[in-house]
Amino acid sequence: MSNNKKNKKNNKRMNPETKAKIFQGIKTIISNNACRDAAREWKGGLQAIPVVLAVVATILAVVPTLTSQLNVQGSSAVYGSPTAEFDIGLCAFTHDLTHDENGTRRADADIVHVSWDDKGNMTTKNLDKIYTRDANDEVTHKWYTLKDNLHDVTIFEVFFSESFKDEQGNYKYTDDAFFKMLARNEDPTTGNTRTDSSIVSASYIAFGQNAISFRKYTSTIGTLEGRYDRLNGIDLANLGPAETVGYLTKDYKTTVAKNWVNFINLTYETTKVRSAWTFTGIMAGVDFGIILLFGVLLFVMTRGKNNPYRVVNIWETMKMAGWASFTPALLTLIFGFWLVQYAYLIFMFTYGLRMMWLSMKSLRPMAQ
Repeated sequence: MSNNKKNKKNNKRMNPETKAKIFQGIKTIISNNACRDAAREWKGGLQAIPVVLAVVATILAVVPTLTSQLNVQGSSAVYGSPTAEFDIGLCAFTHDLTHDENGTRRADADIVHVSWDDKGNMTTKNLDKIYTRDANDEVTHKWYTLKDNLHDVTIFEVFFSESFKDEQGNYKYTDDAFFKMLARNEDPTTGNTRTDSSIVSASYIAFGQNAISFRKYTSTIGTLEGRYDRLNGIDLANLGPAETVGYLTKDYKTTVAKNWVNFINLTYETTKVRSAWTFTGIMAGVDFGIILLFGVLLFVMTRGKNNPYRVVNIWETMKMAGWASFTPALLTLIFGFWLVQYAYLIFMFTYGLRMMWLSMKSLRPMAQ
């Protein structure tokens, strides 16, 4: 007897109204009329569904944008073609940290160390060993210079704000002021503009107190700024290959490039993540705002005196906008990874197209 009751319970059919609503909800994916009808007919707690769909649509629409932003590598800005002597400069700079001007490895006590602790604090040792010197071994500039001796021009420089502290040992410049001064081609020692034409187009790295700036001169000037917070345990003196690898050989260049790519990416990581989430948040706000905007526009467009949908209120048109948002978001998710450059535009275009079609066909004055 009890088994018969269980069988009857299991065989109980779904409520036709519930079944119809499920079918109608699925149909909203492709049918604008279903979006219109669901927005007008679904009452009670079911009215939360288009609101949830609008939120989900907003999230789906920005996933390709967020992913593409997080996949950006800072090293591409430095090592990307053309390199503007950055590759050669980094090889020479890395070599000179551990070798003197004759190419002889420095004694351990004379190696130039630039390292970071777990709090992102930079420590330097023997920076004066790589300062620019004249023929008499006198320091002319308190920064590293690499020259193209054939054409007598400077092609690469490395600056440390550490080298320009005041008499009390305090940093003379904030990182922002230091980077802007160098970008204006000003001498950080004197504050005067450097007039020597041989250094105007030299690419450089600037190590600030808490941040770093890479500036590459090509046909256009490219700048990348990063931070030290992820550099724990890194020492620039260790970015070169083993002594058995000949200087400027293919293996030497490959090893230095690999180590500096990792270094640059680490410095840019925090900035990249912040920028990615900021941009994504802005785009999410724009996309959700578009959904709200079209909800208002549908309300305004149905105010015509002879429009049979003049009875529709603004809450119902907002729900129509919510119901209609899911499919454009899904298309954005699918095609956004393929058309990465236009990922943030796909939702605007497809959603705008669907809403235009909805207003012209499903809410037109002659509709019944």
